[in-house]
Amino acid sequence: MQHPVENLFDDLDAALIAGNVILEAPTGAGKSTVLPLHLLRHPRFQHQQIIMLQPRRVAVRAIAHYLAQQWGDSVGETIGYQVRGESCRSDKTRLLIVTEGLLTRRLQADPTLDGVGLVIFDEFHERNIHSDLSFAFALEAQQGLREDLRLLVMSATLDSQGLKRWMPDATELVSEGRSFPVCEHYRPWDSRTPLAPFVATLVGDVLNQHPGDVLVFLPGRREIDNLREALKSCPQHVDVVPLYGALSVLEQSRAIAPSPPGRRKVVLSTNIAQTSLTLEGIVVVIDVGLEKQLRFDLRRGLPILETQRISQAASVQRAGRAGRVQPGHCYRLWPQEQQSRMAQQDTPDMLRVDVSGVLLDIASWGSDLSSLALLDPPRPAQLRQAYDYLQHIGAMDERHKLTPLGRQMVTLGCEPRLAKLLLEARQHGDSLAALACCVCALLEGDSRGLAGDTGVLSVRLKRLLDQSRHPLHQQAKRWAKRLGVSLLAARDCLEEVDRLLAIAFDDWLAQPRSQGLYRLANGTGAQLRNADQWPRHDFLLVAELQLGKGADAQIYLAEPLTEQRLKTLFATQLQWHNSGYWDPQRERIVAEQRQSLGSIVLNRKPAQEIADGTARRLLGEQIRQHGLAWCQWPANVEAWWKRARFMSTLADDWPSFAEADLLDNLEQWLLPYVDNVRSRKQLQQLDWLGLLKARLAYAQLQQMDAWLPERLAVASGHQHALEYRDDGSVHLAVRIQEMYGTGETPRVANGRVPVSLVLLSPARRPLQTTQDLAGFWQGSYKAVQKEMKGRYPKHFWPDDPASATATTRTKRAM
Repeated sequence: MQHPVENLFDDLDAALIAGNVILEAPTGAGKSTVLPLHLLRHPRFQHQQIIMLQPRRVAVRAIAHYLAQQWGDSVGETIGYQVRGESCRSDKTRLLIVTEGLLTRRLQADPTLDGVGLVIFDEFHERNIHSDLSFAFALEAQQGLREDLRLLVMSATLDSQGLKRWMPDATELVSEGRSFPVCEHYRPWDSRTPLAPFVATLVGDVLNQHPGDVLVFLPGRREIDNLREALKSCPQHVDVVPLYGALSVLEQSRAIAPSPPGRRKVVLSTNIAQTSLTLEGIVVVIDVGLEKQLRFDLRRGLPILETQRISQAASVQRAGRAGRVQPGHCYRLWPQEQQSRMAQQDTPDMLRVDVSGVLLDIASWGSDLSSLALLDPPRPAQLRQAYDYLQHIGAMDERHKLTPLGRQMVTLGCEPRLAKLLLEARQHGDSLAALACCVCALLEGDSRGLAGDTGVLSVRLKRLLDQSRHPLHQQAKRWAKRLGVSLLAARDCLEEVDRLLAIAFDDWLAQPRSQGLYRLANGTGAQLRNADQWPRHDFLLVAELQLGKGADAQIYLAEPLTEQRLKTLFATQLQWHNSGYWDPQRERIVAEQRQSLGSIVLNRKPAQEIADGTARRLLGEQIRQHGLAWCQWPANVEAWWKRARFMSTLADDWPSFAEADLLDNLEQWLLPYVDNVRSRKQLQQLDWLGLLKARLAYAQLQQMDAWLPERLAVASGHQHALEYRDDGSVHLAVRIQEMYGTGETPRVANGRVPVSLVLLSPARRPLQTTQDLAGFWQGSYKAVQKEMKGRYPKHFWPDDPASATATTRTKRAM
C-alpha cells in the first residue's frame, strides 16, 4: 500500500539537491517510516551518512528496528541508532537515528559534521530544547562551513513562519495524511472523583463495545500504576501494559508490539505515545487530557513538575492514534465545549525549562545568543537566573565567558551541576571520582525501584554497586570509563558521599525547621518524604528534590549530616557577618551577627550595626508580604496615587502605578531610600509623595495636574475633591444646590472623561448619581424636587435648576 508521502518523492529529491526542505506531513503519511528509506537511495547521499533526530528514546529504538526490518537488514548495519548510554551502529551505518542532544554533542566536537550529507529533524513540533539548539547549530554550521549539508525539518504540524524566518530559501512541501475517520466521544471526568475507577469503568465499557486494542493516555507513572491496579479484573485474554520513558527496553517493546492472535491489549501510556510511535492494533483511544510537564521555577531555582491540560494540537495527535489501521474511536474525558478553549500549541521547552546547559553549549559554540537561529530565545529572566547559577558554580565569569572548568563541563554533555560534580570529584582522587559516577547515574535515571522507599543516598549507592546488571550500574560504568577510573573504587569511599555532595550541592544544604520540614541554603523551603524512616540527623545534603503542588519542595534523595561534619566540609564558607532580622512584635529590624551558609544560620549573637543592604532586603520583604497598605500612606498620598493610576490608562509612555508593578519594582523607586530606616514607624514617615512623583518627569507631572485636577470648582464657587477610581470613573460628591446653573456635566482628562456627579441632599445624603446633568434637570429632578421640598422646606428648590443661581445657603439667607 502506497503512503501519501511517496507522492512527494520527486519534488523532495529535486528540492534537496537545491537546498533545505520544510515538510509538513500529518500522522500516518509515512514521513518517519517510509521517507528515510527513500532518502537512503537518493543519489546525493549514496556515500554520506544521514542523521535523523527523534525527541524520544523509545521512538528512536522502535523506528530503527522497523526501518532495518523493511530494509532487510539487522539494526546496527545500514540503519543504526544511538541514545544516551546506548548505541547500536557500525562503520556500515548510513542512516543513524539519534536523540537531539547527541547531535548537539557531535556538532560541538565536529562543527563540519564530516561525512554527513543530511540531517532530518523529525517531530520538530514537539520543540524539545535540544532540537531547537541542534537546529540552530546545524543551520549555522551549514551557512558558515558546509554549504553542501542539507537540512530537512518535518512534522505533523509546523510553525512554518518561524522556520522560514531562519530558512528563507527552503522549499516547503505538504503531504496529505493517511488515516481513517475517528469518532470522538466526550465523557467528562469530575476531578473531585478518583481517576482510576472512572477510567477503569470506561475501559470495561470500551472493551465490550469495540474490537481491537485500547490506548489510554494518562499524566504520569503514578496514574498508570493506579489504573493497572484498578484493571486487575480485566478478562484473562486482555493484557494491560504500561508505556513510559523509565521502563526497560523489553517492557517498552511489549507495549509497542502487536497483540498475539486471540488476545487484546490495553496500553497505559504517558504522552510518550503521542507522536512518532506506531502502536499496532490500536483502534480506541481514551484521553484523560492531562500531562505532566517539567517547568523551572526561576525564583527558587528548582524544577517543578506540573499536571496541566494538554493543547488542542496534542489532543488531535492523540485521537489520530485510533485511526491508523481502521476507523476508530476517541473518548475524551473533558466537556466538548472545553476543547476550543484549550491552548492551540504546547509551550516550547526553551521558554519553560532551566537554560543553564543551553548557555554553556552556546558559549562553547562561540556564537552570540542573539544571532543564533532560535525560534523562541529564552526570556531575559531565564537568562539572568542561568548566568547567575553558572557563575556560582564557576562555569562562567562575570562577562559570561567560559572558565576552564566550564569548557570541560561542556565536553561531558550532562546537566551543569552533575558536570561540576564529576570534574571536581576527579581532582580528589579515583575513589571519589568513581563514587561521583554512581551518583551521576542515579540522578540521571529512575532509581526508585533500586532501593524501595529509602531516600538515603548512601543506601542507594551501595545497592547500585551490588547490582552489576542494573541499567543504572551500566550507566555508572560508562561515566567511569569517561573519567578513566574503575567503578570498584567507589566502595572505598561510600562514607564520604556527603563530601562529594558538598562539591556541587552546597546550595541544597538543608536545615530542619520542624518535623520533616527544612530550609535550604538557597532560601527555599523543603519537605522530606517518609521522614519517620530516616536516621537521626542535624542537617541534610540534598541530591534530588522537586517542587510540587505545595509551597515546599519535596526531598527525594539526600544524605544525613551532623553539625560537626558540616563545619568540616564547609569550613571555608562559614563566616561571621553583620545581619539582621525583622521582629514582628516590635515592628522593627534587630541587628545581629550570624555564622551562616546562605540562608542557613548556625550561630547568632547581638550586634550594633546591620550589614549594608539588610534594611532594603528586610523592608522589601515586609512590604511585598503585606502590600502597600501596610505602609499606611497619608490620605493625600493615597489620593495622588489613585490619580497616577488613572492617568496611566490615558497617556502614552506612562509608567504603571498598579500595586503589583510598584511591588515588583521596589528596588527602583523605594528601597534605595530606606538604608537608614529601622522600623515601620520610620517607614511611615518617609516622603512618600515625593518618592512616587520622582517616577515621573516634570512634563508628566504638569500634564497630570492639567488633565486630572485634585479638586473641581463648581457653580457655587466652592472647590470639591475629585475621586479617581480604578474602574475608569471619576466621582464628585457635591450638594445639589451648588450645581444650579450648570447645564452640562463637567469633564476631565482634556474633555475625554465625564465626571460622575454624586448629587447630595442638604444633609449630604446621596440623591442621584449621574453623568448626564442636563438630562437629570429635565427628567428625574422633578421627583427629587417634590420629595425634597417637603423634607427641606428652608432650602431652595427651583423649577428650572439649569438656569437658577447656585447657592450654599437657605432661602432666608439668600
